[in-house]
Amino acid sequence: MKNLTILMNTMSNQKGEIALDNRFPYIHTKADLYLKIGPNKYRKQDFFNQPDINLNQEELKIIEDGCKQILEGKGILKEEPFIGLGIGGFRILFHLFHFDTISHKAKSVTIEGKKGMLDEMHLEHVMDKQEIIYYNWVQYEDY
Repeated sequence: MKNLTILMNTMSNQKGEIALDNRFPYIHTKADLYLKIGPNKYRKQDFFNQPDINLNQEELKIIEDGCKQILEGKGILKEEPFIGLGIGGFRILFHLFHFDTISHKAKSVTIEGKKGMLDEMHLEHVMDKQEIIYYNWVQYEDY
């Protein structure tokens, strides 16, 4: 909780408001827990038994990488998207937090000299149906 408070306090007012609107504290808390206890213990405590037991080591690595990016505040703004997750990896990551993708918009964007697609991902929580938006950049060669 302390790390979340520090991160939220370093955000601009605008980013902080966007983070709150998009349930960032909830997602950050779950990502932090996942990194601390690992997939097996996390699954045992999770209402929907996530992460899926059938995920392979590569998919679990993507979840771990995504959780680390969440702890850095990535994905909230289009200027600071998730990087390196791919489309499927992004979906697996957010499924861990009980969100399903309901739609997305894509735009060609170059980051650090590499061309790719910036996806504006619209997600919905499976229980309360609240919608959130996060950003994911996928390098063209990863498509």
